[in-house]
Amino acid sequence: MKTKDSVLKLLKERGGASVSGQEIAAMLGISRNAVWKAVNSLRLSGCNIDGGTNRGYALISIGGKPKLKSIRSGMNGEDADIFIFDTVTSTNDIALDMLKDGARHGTAVVAHSQTQGRGRTGRSFFSPAGSGIYLSIIINRNIEADNLLAVTPAAAVATRRAIDNVCGKQCLIKWVNDLYLDDKKVCGILTQSVMGTDGKISGIVVGIGVNFVAVPLPEDIKNKAGALFELPPDIDRDRLIGAIISQFLSLADRLGDRTFMEEYRAHSMILGERVSYERGGIEYCGTATDIDDDGALYVTLYGGTVTKINSGEVSIRRLPS
Repeated sequence: MKTKDSVLKLLKERGGASVSGQEIAAMLGISRNAVWKAVNSLRLSGCNIDGGTNRGYALISIGGKPKLKSIRSGMNGEDADIFIFDTVTSTNDIALDMLKDGARHGTAVVAHSQTQGRGRTGRSFFSPAGSGIYLSIIINRNIEADNLLAVTPAAAVATRRAIDNVCGKQCLIKWVNDLYLDDKKVCGILTQSVMGTDGKISGIVVGIGVNFVAVPLPEDIKNKAGALFELPPDIDRDRLIGAIISQFLSLADRLGDRTFMEEYRAHSMILGERVSYERGGIEYCGTATDIDDDGALYVTLYGGTVTKINSGEVSIRRLPS
């Protein structure tokens, strides 16, 4: 492991507490000058490290702020308006306001951090500065009623593709809207819609949160959540943001053909697995046997009955073998 990676790992383990240069040097068996050089190198790579000589060092955040040029480098020429913010409540909040104000199809909102990032059913999404991707994309065409249920699965496939292409990481899809790596959640997707004055859906905002680099996590999620990388890689996080936007807009333009659902099923982490779900306060157990082209899950119960579960209707969890 490189010296700067060892220093970063130690600072991460301290969870934001200050550590003296002398203590770091002693723990890693290096000189204080080597510590100083490693800290400077980490700062140049985008890490926000507070402190200095005689004050100790504390890790504030890992990655630098997103940059427009770097994001566009991953988009393969895809045309989209991109707005970058430092800190927001959530990128979905900003994108929903933009959608109501007439933002064009494909507009993307990117943030360095979120104070109220959220997932499905009101769950919070931990969004510290610099370590993750916090992205929302506006879709306001090709959103006929028949296509609405396909939007979230399309976003999952697009994000999985982008992570594979840019990072070389093979994620699996947990029905209906999460990506997992090594049995830990690394991505969540939240789709929200806006109704027009005619009572029809006028547009959709798809929020995508990806844990790019591991950071100390809150107690309630530290055994459930993971990250694409344990330490900052040479891979540009902004390039991955651009690739996700590009891949998703490509699929959003042809939601009706549903060919991407074959990929969704091929990378499902629950098909063939024992699962349980709750409906009407009653828990049911069975085997996940199929996912249709609208994203509905079919579970064969232990008595042989097949039940169809729609997106947002229930929660699914894998059971141990």
